[in-house]
Amino acid sequence: MHDSMGQVLTGVAVKSKGLALKLKSKSLPESKGALAISKLANQAIAQMRDLARMLYPVDIESRRPGDRSAIAVVQFRKDTGCPMSIPVRKICFHE
Repeated sequence: MHDSMGQVLTGVAVKSKGLALKLKSKSLPESKGALAISKLANQAIAQMRDLARMLYPVDIESRRPGDRSAIAVVQFRKDTGCPMSIPVRKICFHE
């Protein structure tokens, strides 16, 4: 569901953004309406992504120790919008 709806919504967002730019270049007031559609589609994409994440949460505990750190950083970036970067060094774990 996420993939197909995401593709459709992305198409709506891109097409309406293109239409907004085209209308704006002609100084037409309808450009604001087209831009609003694009913003709504992007909001729907974000909501769909959040819903998909809730339905299929990442099970951090079942991953290897190195994976858990990377997953936590990615999740932090998504949740906060912070472009956090952590230097990573490769660690080998022997069982």
